Amino acid sequence: MINIIIYKHDILIKRVKDIIMLPNSEDLATLKRFVTTMYSDNKLFVATINNPLMLEFKKHKLEFINIRQAIQNMSDNIIKLILYYQQLIN
Repeated sequence: MINIIIYKHDILIKRVKDIIMLPNSEDLATLKRFVTTMYSDNKLFVATINNPLMLEFKKHKLEFINIRQAIQNMSDNIIKLILYYQQLIN
């Protein structure tokens, strides 16, 4: 499942060493109650969050980074999804 969580111009990513990836469903299990779902099906989960400062992401190796920085490391299909939903949110 593709999980896209957007806050303004940032996206929630998982960083493992120097690799940037979108978080998996297990990473988001405890965080989903803090997000507002925009779209969800069996392949894609898109949400926004109002105040990421109140959440503790470090224990999940999650962090928000600028979308432009994140898409440098992602496939074209994922980039299109991220940019589409980011435009809808903002």
